[in-house]
Amino acid sequence: MDKKIVFIIIVLIICMAIGLAYICYMTILNGNGIMKLNKKVSKLQETLLNDKELNFAREEYVVFLSVSDSNEKAYVTNGKADTLKKAIEDAKSKMNKNISLYKINPEWVRIDVVNKEEALKKNDLKDDLFGDENEYRKGLSLDKNYEVALLENELNANEILDYKNREINLKKLNIYLKSKNKNIKELNKVPDEFISFTCVSYMYDEKEIYRLGTKNENYGRKEEKELDELRLIEIMENASEYLIDCVDKNGKFIYRYNPIENNVSSSYNILRHEGTTWSMIEVYKITKNKELKENIDLATKFVVNNSVKEKDENISYIIENKNNEIKLGANGIGILMFIEYMETFNTDEYKDLVLKLGNGILNMQNEDGSFYHVYMYPEFNKYEEYRTVYYDGEATFALARLYGFTKDEKYLEAAEKALDYFYKNNYEKHKDHWIEYAVNEVTKYNPKKEYFELGLKNVRDNLSKIVNSKYCSPINLELLTTGLEIYDRASKNNIFINDFNVEDLINAIYYRSDYQLNGLFYKEIAMYFRKPSRIVNTFFTRDDKFRVRIDDVQHNINGYYNMLKNYKLIQEYIK
Repeated sequence: MDKKIVFIIIVLIICMAIGLAYICYMTILNGNGIMKLNKKVSKLQETLLNDKELNFAREEYVVFLSVSDSNEKAYVTNGKADTLKKAIEDAKSKMNKNISLYKINPEWVRIDVVNKEEALKKNDLKDDLFGDENEYRKGLSLDKNYEVALLENELNANEILDYKNREINLKKLNIYLKSKNKNIKELNKVPDEFISFTCVSYMYDEKEIYRLGTKNENYGRKEEKELDELRLIEIMENASEYLIDCVDKNGKFIYRYNPIENNVSSSYNILRHEGTTWSMIEVYKITKNKELKENIDLATKFVVNNSVKEKDENISYIIENKNNEIKLGANGIGILMFIEYMETFNTDEYKDLVLKLGNGILNMQNEDGSFYHVYMYPEFNKYEEYRTVYYDGEATFALARLYGFTKDEKYLEAAEKALDYFYKNNYEKHKDHWIEYAVNEVTKYNPKKEYFELGLKNVRDNLSKIVNSKYCSPINLELLTTGLEIYDRASKNNIFINDFNVEDLINAIYYRSDYQLNGLFYKEIAMYFRKPSRIVNTFFTRDDKFRVRIDDVQHNINGYYNMLKNYKLIQEYIK
């Protein structure tokens, strides 16, 4: 036989073998995926049937089944039947087809069972969409039979609700309906009537089944027990993993990530870079994670290599390169970052630099104790007298930390001078966590009554606003936990103010620490976005397109770190 023909036959046999092997592999994979889904749904069904809140009678039960492999956006099917079991089976049957077609590994499985419904008209929906972006927390069916029905997460994660114009975005709705994740026939127009609904929901991740919240802002996310030390560490460690992934080889962060579009922002802010690095150091003190240390080193050196500029041999500033601004707060947070680095890693590498940065802050302080906020580089001339109250507290906190690091009285005197100015000008009106940090640090060295009063009023006068805020606002937890330290030190110095209730403060700490988790990408929320594994267990801002920005993560870490640091103190006051 001709050698060429033999060669062709051999190649064909190999190709057929490879093809057969691939078919067998995909068959096994599909079979495993279907078996895995069936097993998880079976356990979820058992849990659902034992849920007292689902002990209601309906003519027709509606169930949503969401499945993700943790790397891609969830596939969602819904089922209907006259019993809950049959409705679950209907949704599961549809999902099995998706698993076979798209080779899905069902790592995360979520079931939502409709428990409450309300008929809505277009104007009713307009009223409900009035307010902040992504605030609508219910599902919508665009017909009475739930043929085209979407969960709250589907609506918001795909920008189907247009909050600016207070309507449904038909174009984005149809893009999602036609996607493989939904695979429903597109609509020609938005209907005049809808059904708004809520659900009782359960999630089954890689390890466990857990119930999702059904009330207020906790809707649709894991119901947490009271946060203990282990859970606080877990929250911080998980969030720091996101920050590790954000650092490039030069030490620069991915500043802002949009999980809806799966893209990043080109903007930057060196002050927030410093604060984020500071928070990573705080996590390292707990976890001793080597990878975290490597990225902290990169991020710290990035500031030195790219943003530190000397005015003269005694004064340095940290520059915002995009516009050559010298921001008071950048010097302040830079000092905090460098000192925290040196104390944590037992080095004096940046000692000369923090002295020069401290002198830079002194150069920006006015005679009355206030600060000038923005200079320009390279002229080092004054540019903007006031920008944000945060700069005042950041600079003062940094000066006090610098005194603790060097014992040079000029830095403490400058910090005291600033607090005197804040006290005279009622800075508690600003509800600023950085002022609280500054008071806490200065009173370690000077337990002056007026300083304690400033810090305690900052809590007392703002407590109601903080507790009742609908925003996650992680800086509020920073203020509360630092306020407890101030209260404890004040009481030991027999300093008290009228109408300050420490029990209310403790309750607020626990309430806000839980409420803040409504800005956490739990698996059951992350699974509806483009790249769930990229955002899971980090923090977002709901009213800004679910953005993940490094300072959002930083402030959440800071707040939970403070809570962990003061955990025993909190327990003492509870007793």
